[in-house]
Amino acid sequence: MKRYSRAELVAFLRRLDVLLSQQEAIEVVGGAAAVLKYGARAPTKDIDTWSRLPKAVQDAAEALEAAGQGVPLGPAGVVEIPNDAELRFKTVSIGLKKLVVRVPDRYIWRCRRRSEATNDLQVIQEMHETKPFSLQRLISLFETEMDGMVTKDKRALRLNVAVLVATLFGDQEGEKVAVRWGVAVPRSGSAEGDAAPYRPASITTCMTT
Repeated sequence: MKRYSRAELVAFLRRLDVLLSQQEAIEVVGGAAAVLKYGARAPTKDIDTWSRLPKAVQDAAEALEAAGQGVPLGPAGVVEIPNDAELRFKTVSIGLKKLVVRVPDRYIWRCRRRSEATNDLQVIQEMHETKPFSLQRLISLFETEMDGMVTKDKRALRLNVAVLVATLFGDQEGEKVAVRWGVAVPRSGSAEGDAAPYRPASITTCMTT
């Protein structure tokens, strides 16, 4: 499956911008948002949006696809982010005239499928290298926002975040939050205290984006 670099995403959005006759806005989430705004380098296979595309944007995207210049663009399958998330969206500045591209604040979360979780962790690591996250803010926002939103697989969510903390801030910090949340202590390359490589479960971060 083809994956697109930041340069390819920007070129596509600029081509789309040219086809619009009036201002339209899209809210981009996931890996594409991290790549466009927050310094992630991992190529992405599509541009996920928080909601349905405006008709003019959809028509322009389909025209580019028909011309062999498209990038998959459309609503993400599953998105759980805080109710006031829209108030914390930020505009991506890439020289567009009519298309407004907005992305969530880097500390907003969403649900992900298991198959995408490992790539998410890589994206978040790259974001952290570009601009380090605050451990205190990350934990506080998780506990006050995302943890209360998810009713299924809450333990898996907490374990994933503990693994994220261990990855970004070290095993000692990961152990602290794991004990605090009553989940297995994450270790480098293992899960739940055994030697098997850790595979992120069905819920992980969207973006500490």
